[in-house]
Amino acid sequence: MRRPDFRIKQDTILTPFLCLITKPFQWRMRNTVSYTMKQPTEMDYVIYCMSAEANEANYNQPSTKASIEEETRNWLRDFGNYTKEQLIEYTVAAVRNNMKYMNWAEDDIEGVAWFMGIYTRVALKAGYTNSFADFIMPAMRKYYEVINRR
Repeated sequence: MRRPDFRIKQDTILTPFLCLITKPFQWRMRNTVSYTMKQPTEMDYVIYCMSAEANEANYNQPSTKASIEEETRNWLRDFGNYTKEQLIEYTVAAVRNNMKYMNWAEDDIEGVAWFMGIYTRVALKAGYTNSFADFIMPAMRKYYEVINRR
């Protein structure tokens, strides 16, 4: 799991204890701590996407397989007029929700690749794409673009 790069910005609120250490008796110092997620390299995308595609045994576990089949039915029912780009946007939002639900770090590429693999299998089964890589690669890029935009 990748750790975020921490950077202190000028408007950070420091705790009283930290204020005592850094500047004694100056309680009005206002700053906010922000961080940026690490952006995976193109090679990271390729490796994790290939892994998600090749890891068929884990995606065939009964509960995962049932989830894929149910989600495929939902996509066929609800997303008939969606473009590939709209499906990718939906996938990015769904993966973000799944990552939060699992309490995993938002930039954990292993978790992101796992969920992207599920949604890519759904897109394949529903007939929205013919290629695993043609769906998962742009979805992964879009996901990290979205989480780093904040």
